[in-house]
This record gives sequence, C-alpha cells and structure tokens, in this order.
Amino acid sequence: MDAYSLRYFQCLSEKDKRRFAGLEARRLGWHGVTKVSQFYELHPHTVRKGKKELEEDHDDADPRIRRKGGGQKKAESIYPNLDAGFLDVLKEHTAGDPMDGEVQWTHLSDKEISVRLRA
Repeated sequence: MDAYSLRYFQCLSEKDKRRFAGLEARRLGWHGVTKVSQFYELHPHTVRKGKKELEEDHDDADPRIRRKGGGQKKAESIYPNLDAGFLDVLKEHTAGDPMDGEVQWTHLSDKEISVRLRA
C-alpha cells in the first residue's frame, strides 16, 4: 500500500472501494483487515464485507451501487399535503411584480417557513 494505491482508491465508487480494500486485505494476509482499514480509513467491517464479496459469485449486471429503495425518502411521500401547506403559509406573505404576474417573492426566511409549516 502506497500513495499511488491511495490515489486510485479515492477514485473508486463505494462498492469498488469495498472490494479493493478486501482484495488488499486478502493479499496482506494475517492482520490485513486491520492494516487496510487503518490505511484507507475504513471500518474493519467494510473491509471484511469486501473480502466476502470477492469470495461470492456476483451478478454485476446491476449497475447500481446501492440497493434499490435506499437513501432518503422524498418529503412529498412523507408529508402528502406538503404542497398545499406550503402555499397556505405563503398566501399571506407573498408579493409580486405588477408588470409580470409570474414573478413572485416572499419576505419569509427558510426557517420561518419551516416553523410555520410545522405549526
């Protein structure tokens, strides 16, 4: 492990980083997981998972890095009436350009809008 392998490691995707770390740990043998996790600043579980993935039979046809459905959910799915509530909050605090009806603005800050939406 040297500066070149670290530079290469930083260019990889999350899944490829995990597998590369597993490969390096396997190459180093005894205490490889510990050494690799310290060098690449990864949790040892991540390195072990990379080693395990290398041993398993993969189907790399799926280009996704993470499982489907992962990540943060959209606010609209959590709060179905968000749009109506947002427009209701802005109704009394909106001004516009008299020459162009599509140009509008509000004097409320993001924080003030957030507080009023929660209420």
